[in-house]
Amino acid sequence: MKKLLLLFLLFPTLLFAESYLCIAEAAGGLVYNESTDKFNGTSFSTDSKYIVKKENNSWVINYFGTDVDLTSGKGCNYSKFNLLKDTDGLRLSCNITFGEMRVDTKNLRYIKTHVMGYQGRVLKEKGLLIDTPSIEVGNCSKV
Repeated sequence: MKKLLLLFLLFPTLLFAESYLCIAEAAGGLVYNESTDKFNGTSFSTDSKYIVKKENNSWVINYFGTDVDLTSGKGCNYSKFNLLKDTDGLRLSCNITFGEMRVDTKNLRYIKTHVMGYQGRVLKEKGLLIDTPSIEVGNCSKV
């Protein structure tokens, strides 16, 4: 019982605020191949974990275990899908650094896009940064 009480004292934001743990399930995108001068499809690591939580009347997204807000303090907007009458969950649309993340609290899923700079490669002869777009999907659970 003492351990449970200690847990309540140590993690009040997770216990009393609405929050979700979202874990990557699949990720892929495009990578630039310098030898062929073309983009090729590729898989990316699926070790990403996020905490999506309501903080000071705004939704924020953090990499699990960090305090860095991926929305850069701008928070998330409620998706247009919330206007549908059959929706009983919250759908968030969040602008994050170089992309977007959408979280569906009804279906407990998310999708995250990254449209530039993921693993940028410098095209030496042109001196340009070649971006590597990616997309990631996963499941969320309420914490």
